[in-house]
Amino acid sequence: MQAFKVFRTDGKALYSVATWGPAAVRYVVGEWASPPEFLASEGYGLCVFETLEAALKYVALSGKSEDCVIYSGEARGVLPLLVSRDIFQISSGVRPSRADRVPQGWAEGTMLVKEFRPERQVGVGATRVYLPLRREGNAFVSPAKERFYPDEWRVGLRRVFLRPGRPPRGYEMHPCQGRGVAFSGLAYAVRVEVG
Repeated sequence: MQAFKVFRTDGKALYSVATWGPAAVRYVVGEWASPPEFLASEGYGLCVFETLEAALKYVALSGKSEDCVIYSGEARGVLPLLVSRDIFQISSGVRPSRADRVPQGWAEGTMLVKEFRPERQVGVGATRVYLPLRREGNAFVSPAKERFYPDEWRVGLRRVFLRPGRPPRGYEMHPCQGRGVAFSGLAYAVRVEVG
């Protein structure tokens, strides 16, 4: 099944944005990856998202957007969700008790899977995007009459432009900061740049 995964990258390798140390898995585009044996034996899999929108939302709201990339890929073997804080404890070497496992605290749209194969980069954590806007007083207004104020993050999935294009009459393509940005022209959070 198709799924989406958020990675941190150093420009050479891909690693899950939520794990480190012994829990970190190195991913290679086009190759299947699975969790380390000590995690798999505890019932853990790899965290992926069911939809691109869920991955974009996670990146935009997690505060981890600067060095993130988003990939689509193939997932196999859906597992039940466990307590999300366990992965943080396990990453630091602490193993939770089995009685402490209740599915809670997962980002919307999260799935645990036995294997994931990243195939194609479909987005980034943060980049400049453009919106058709016109200035009205201290606000910027879109053709849909949505008001944007300087230095205010607007959260929610919206269509954006990755390059300045030709705006509708009476508007200018205005640069904005985008978080959780898909190459298809969607962003989960935007902030108008003023300067």
